[in-house]
Amino acid sequence: MQGRWGRPPTVETLFVMAFALIGLRLGLRPIGDNSTFVHLRTGIDAVAGRGIPRTDPYSFTAAGEPWVVQSWLVSYVYGTLHRLAGFEAVVAFHGLVYGGLAAVMATLARTRSARRTCLAAGAAIGVGVATWSPRPLAVALLAFALTVLVVERRWAPWWLLPIGWVWVNSHGSWVLGGAWLVLLLVAGRREARRYLPWWLGGVVLGALNPLGPKLLLFPLTLVSKTPNFARVVEWRAPTFRGPFGVVTLLALASLVVVLARSERRPPLSDIVPAAVFVAMALVSQRNLAPAAVVLAPVLGRALATEHGPEDRSPLNTAIAVVFGVAALLFVAVTMAGDPLDLDGYPVEAAARHVPRGVRTATTDIGGCYLVLERGRSANVFVDDRFDVYPERVVKDYLALHDGHPSGTAVLDRYRVDTVLWPADKALVAILDREPGDWRRTYEDDDWVVFVRQDDGED
Repeated sequence: MQGRWGRPPTVETLFVMAFALIGLRLGLRPIGDNSTFVHLRTGIDAVAGRGIPRTDPYSFTAAGEPWVVQSWLVSYVYGTLHRLAGFEAVVAFHGLVYGGLAAVMATLARTRSARRTCLAAGAAIGVGVATWSPRPLAVALLAFALTVLVVERRWAPWWLLPIGWVWVNSHGSWVLGGAWLVLLLVAGRREARRYLPWWLGGVVLGALNPLGPKLLLFPLTLVSKTPNFARVVEWRAPTFRGPFGVVTLLALASLVVVLARSERRPPLSDIVPAAVFVAMALVSQRNLAPAAVVLAPVLGRALATEHGPEDRSPLNTAIAVVFGVAALLFVAVTMAGDPLDLDGYPVEAAARHVPRGVRTATTDIGGCYLVLERGRSANVFVDDRFDVYPERVVKDYLALHDGHPSGTAVLDRYRVDTVLWPADKALVAILDREPGDWRRTYEDDDWVVFVRQDDGED
């Protein structure tokens, strides 16, 4: 492999490539995120000729309610790939996106020293990797990283036009790009003044889409329905549990140590955006990944050397090659066969005991699975699109979810036919105490199905 002018790549470049391989593997994980299930079904239906929905087609509680499909572009890509090569192609798409994201972040974290770049890139990627799941957010993160790369490398600002269009039509997080540029401007980065108008141009260009300018108002919809998201895990503060949570915590600790012991004092233009985005991440774990993108160049500058050590020596090259081979083996050996991870979903219960089209009360997780499996015949109480459901519906769903005594009244009010519920939830015991109204027709270790008794049935 040859670098520029026919020279072999530096060790630092080899490390960047190895991080890209790691990102590729993380993106190639089976799709098990219930949110992605709805995006998949939306894209499959759109490509099948049903178009991008303007109102909710999947639930009976919000049927006819306006629905702005913010991620229509990614959903359409999902549907196209699925039509061409099944869910395996969608998994490959996520692998390429996360591989690209890791490569861009490692590039932003370059220090002119192979070892320091490895530390800076590893810490930055580690901050956000816990939230790297196969969903439209992946495209948004890549768009954010490319926006930062354009500004940091002082590329031609017109690049922000296509990046902005893709970002606006892929995910509602596009506002973070403007927030980052404004923070740079406030902190004294003069070049931000050059790029901010082009970023705004990309946003305006994003209004050219099948849904029209109302797509730009989607972030305001989220703000207006903030109470609906209070119980959503990703909107809560991070708990740092599990292997990925430990990685995030260690990465944040490394960040503090690096900035505190840096040979050069970080400039205000690094401190301000880093502090704001980290604070946002500590309030809501969904902001961890965007914060990681912002931190990549900050860490790179904090660890940068004026003249990096020669990293084409045989020893350093051997180390990098071993690291790269290990990353490649990580990709090859740990590849999963099934493109969908349905562990924990009500596959058996739904297939045999929940008829299509009946009004089905289930959790948001079960609702997302039914939407993927059945499309417009899912007819669920809710799924995880809490931006679609009226606040009264969310309150009623929480009464069911929390096992409130009013749960049976909620089921009656919405004329629910079938209940598909986790076996360990309180609603199951409540319905068992209502033998005249509900009959248990199925149970396994995880899920229980109840069917409403006919008025004339014993």
